[in-house]
Amino acid sequence: MKIARRSLIVGMMVLIPFGSGAQTEYPVHVSIIQLIATPERFDGKIVAVTGFLTIGRESDFLYLSRTDYEHALPENALTFDLTEEMGKDREQLNGRYVSLVGVFRASRLGGYPCPNGKITNVSRYHVWSFSNGPVDDTLDH
Repeated sequence: MKIARRSLIVGMMVLIPFGSGAQTEYPVHVSIIQLIATPERFDGKIVAVTGFLTIGRESDFLYLSRTDYEHALPENALTFDLTEEMGKDREQLNGRYVSLVGVFRASRLGGYPCPNGKITNVSRYHVWSFSNGPVDDTLDH
């Protein structure tokens, strides 16, 4: 009897999220390497990705590492659409390791400024770490 009741409760817990009718799409946690190597796999999906973020005059990049930024290697980076809120937090974000959640758009155009794709519709971001180590107090939006 106890086993049957447990099975019923577990079964109901599994069905409840699907039976509500609300579809929530959770981000896929990926690396920049995965996005660059297999962009078609993530095209149009909500992703969470971390990299070295730079906000520039003409373009904004999320690099694999600070070293890639310092050596101007856009082939190891993605572009992203800077939101108004991110613009307000520019000083806290620029030149930091930052996690972004947004929609990945694959691009193999090979053009400037970045041939690897773009993060659009950024819905969430936070400072992951400074160049000298992880942060204790993150900027989280």
